[in-house]
Amino acid sequence: MKKIMSLAATAALMFGLGVSGVNAEEPSSGKTYSLDISVPDEDNTTVGGRMFLDEELALEAVGTLRINNEDKDAGVQDGTRLLVTAGIMKYFSKARVSPYMRAGGGIEILSGDQYNRDTNLHAYAGVGAEFMITEEFSLRASANAMIITSPFTITTGTNDLTLSFLF
Repeated sequence: MKKIMSLAATAALMFGLGVSGVNAEEPSSGKTYSLDISVPDEDNTTVGGRMFLDEELALEAVGTLRINNEDKDAGVQDGTRLLVTAGIMKYFSKARVSPYMRAGGGIEILSGDQYNRDTNLHAYAGVGAEFMITEEFSLRASANAMIITSPFTITTGTNDLTLSFLF
């Protein structure tokens, strides 16, 4: 719950800065790609990238890896989770603070004693904002809804805070 509240506060601050008239230069103009890094929690590492098709559209690809080593004292079983997703992002405006919506899908590959299934399919949609720190670095915050095929679940609380390097 703390993580959701801090992401909501960050997004609200980003949207507020954009509305209050921060210099609306286009710091990302001329940048075609980004390298995105996020650590959503202590067990996951997420690395991805974007390719900007124009000022309003970007394709994204993300990989998330989670490895658990067995710890009988803590009740943790062996398990590896690899989630690979691809999607599209639509920016509403390109300024220092840029709100966007995103959608996509992916595949999750599971192995080990911790998981009772080998593969899941995912679909997601969400909204967020990107704050340009400099011309090369940005911070993104997103709130997403995710649908997972098996067992069929809808998760509404997924979110991320991502540092991006644009080049």
